[in-house]
Amino acid sequence: MVVCAAVWSIALSAQADDFAAKRLVNWHQWRGPDATGVAPHGDPPINWDEKTHIKWKTAIPGTGLSTPVIWGDRIFSLTALKTDRQPKTKASEGKAPQSNHQFLILCLDRRTGGILWQRLPCEAVPHEGHAGTSSYANASPVTDGRYVYASFGSRGIYSYDMEGVQQWKADLGKFSIKYAFGEGSSPALYQDTLIVNCDHEQQSFITALDARTGKPKWRVPRDEKSTWNTPLVTEHKGQILVLVNGANRARSYDLANGELIWQYGEKPGVDAIPSPMRINDLAIFISGLRGDPVYAVPLGSSGDLSSTDRLAWRHARGGSQISSAVLLGSRLFFIRGRTGVLTCLDARNGAVIIDQQRLPALNEIYASAVATAGRVYFTSRNGVTVVLDATANEVRILAENHLDATISASPAIVGREIFIRGEKNLYCIAH
Repeated sequence: MVVCAAVWSIALSAQADDFAAKRLVNWHQWRGPDATGVAPHGDPPINWDEKTHIKWKTAIPGTGLSTPVIWGDRIFSLTALKTDRQPKTKASEGKAPQSNHQFLILCLDRRTGGILWQRLPCEAVPHEGHAGTSSYANASPVTDGRYVYASFGSRGIYSYDMEGVQQWKADLGKFSIKYAFGEGSSPALYQDTLIVNCDHEQQSFITALDARTGKPKWRVPRDEKSTWNTPLVTEHKGQILVLVNGANRARSYDLANGELIWQYGEKPGVDAIPSPMRINDLAIFISGLRGDPVYAVPLGSSGDLSSTDRLAWRHARGGSQISSAVLLGSRLFFIRGRTGVLTCLDARNGAVIIDQQRLPALNEIYASAVATAGRVYFTSRNGVTVVLDATANEVRILAENHLDATISASPAIVGREIFIRGEKNLYCIAH
């Protein structure tokens, strides 16, 4: 048994080293290689429209806000397709639909946009509805280049290999979301552990699953109601931390056992949606229905951080409601609420670089910004993407691009391509 354990440990270490090298040239998870919204080796076009720099455009069945993830020449995306089939027992909760939905995972060829395979993990009647701007497939999948993991929340968590063969499924129960807005937390992956945050109106919890089997490693209750927050997993001084935002508290857990390491008591905001980020030894939290604060917590903290003097810095206003910030170098870019009003801070100390300046042509912003090559790309629901010079100390617009699409999903960048998912199509925009 000792020999087997040693062999497994060596194999896992080799896989981790290989993954660490390859992730930087892929977009394997929500918010990209380092969960900052940045593609470190990217250089996609600055200008495009429906007739310019469109490498391919592929219709995606059903609806979903799931950001695609990319590994090599494969793209993975989730969607939910309404059928005409009626359930045996009528749904009755709130805005719940009255027909079966197919919950699908798609694998596309990055070179052509063709669908390589499509799988149906689940067909069911959703037990509650979702907001008009939402969907039943909001979470982004995550992959390590060997397997892809997909969360449909109340419809289960699923693992497939790269050829579409199901490895396992896990049922975490049904979640009751505030106002039936819909579920949205994406799973996070660290080596052989999958972390899923399950905040809802009843008994919220965060859980770690064995990525090889889907079996639970630990499960910890959370004093939270509905949030849509995706955890950030990061290493600090030999300890692996799981950082999670919340409507009540921001928290750090130990990946090994789920033990709570620290929590900060100031409410981040009603809508705890934007993902945590890290710079140096600081964890950054941002959230705000009405432009609530943005702040940084030292990663080496412990216990209950009950006052702002335990923070590294705090910016009092302008936080995002839905979209996550983007961290390019030491510059933290975010918009106020869902508007096109931009703030840029020095993430190391909270110093203001750009203070709430409006970006023209953008209306409601649900998609999170992405960045690369000294540029930041902001996309709004009206199909407009504004490209900014990220090195300027003022709003300097490089391009204003238009697509005939309603866009709520966040873009992804790999190499010289940017992938944008509209309500009906997935675009590959390339040089």
